[in-house]
Amino acid sequence: MVLMVLDHSRDFLGASSMDPRDFGDPVLFFTRWITHFCAPVFAFLAGASAWLAVRRYPQRWQARRHLLQRGFWLIVLELTWVRFAWTFSLRADFILLQVLWVLGWGLIVLALMLHWPPWLVGVLGAGILLTHNLLDGMAVPALGLASWLWSLLHQPRLLVLAGGHQVWVLYSLLPWIGVMALGYGFAPNLLPGARRDRFFWTLGAGVLAAFVLLRGTGVYGDPQPWEPQASVVVSLLAFVNCEKYPPSLQFLLMTLGPVLVLYPWFGGIRGPLAGILRTYGQAPLLLYLLHIPLIHLFAVLLAALRHQPLAWLFADFPLLHKPVGYGLPLLGVYWFWLVAVLLLYFPCRCRELRRLRAE
Repeated sequence: MVLMVLDHSRDFLGASSMDPRDFGDPVLFFTRWITHFCAPVFAFLAGASAWLAVRRYPQRWQARRHLLQRGFWLIVLELTWVRFAWTFSLRADFILLQVLWVLGWGLIVLALMLHWPPWLVGVLGAGILLTHNLLDGMAVPALGLASWLWSLLHQPRLLVLAGGHQVWVLYSLLPWIGVMALGYGFAPNLLPGARRDRFFWTLGAGVLAAFVLLRGTGVYGDPQPWEPQASVVVSLLAFVNCEKYPPSLQFLLMTLGPVLVLYPWFGGIRGPLAGILRTYGQAPLLLYLLHIPLIHLFAVLLAALRHQPLAWLFADFPLLHKPVGYGLPLLGVYWFWLVAVLLLYFPCRCRELRRLRAE
């Protein structure tokens, strides 16, 4: 959650000239790359949480109702509050389909598969992740329902509708639902005492080895094969510069592998910092819903204090319209990130205390 705030702080407050995939600026590249872990882990843990949640219900229909309600609620939030937080506009002429959109639909799909054993759902998820890059070369119809469906399922793009209305499908459903299904099937391994640490180390190392093999050979798994660059550093940056939209197999292996390796270590962290991070983790939806408008407000204040244009911050999608000369250097972005994280701690802590009192 904290890394996600960094990513969106760079989005809103970074200079208009910033290219987060620029190999010539390793610090900027790493700032973007480290946040790549957010979405895959969100989706994986959302699937795992779904399995843990449905175990609480004695009847299957109760569990299905829980997932369906949760899924539809996330979709509604994406189309209303989150859309407003990104645009600061009440006009519904621009819709952005991102994380909550795919998590919501993922929960709905999982609700329809509750009669399946978890391992079978996990196998389906793994199959989607292993094969969806085979669809990369398929041509997208220019118009009609087929174009809509293909973008929603697999190919992110900006859809321009009648009357100038726009829908930006940034997170396509197929691969992200595959990650959630994989997390659902993997969830029994996350129960206390279910697996030894060696299991996670071995599995994570195997996933990373598969990433290195596929990335190094370029035979499959990413639309942009890796090529050696002029220097060792730039070559390494290019090696981990995998495609997120939609998340390629190599991208998912690169991000999920290290998390599996580090999972036993995460569970053993103690101390004040761990407690603070746990507070953010206890209120993930609240933090998500609050951090976007907070950073957007920072961007408005920054532009106003510098006597720069403000209209673009109240339009369809501000990040597409940054004026030349706007924004902060990377150090300034990090400073505002820390301020945002500090401010967000207080509502998350209140939410955590309310939950503790309820229990």
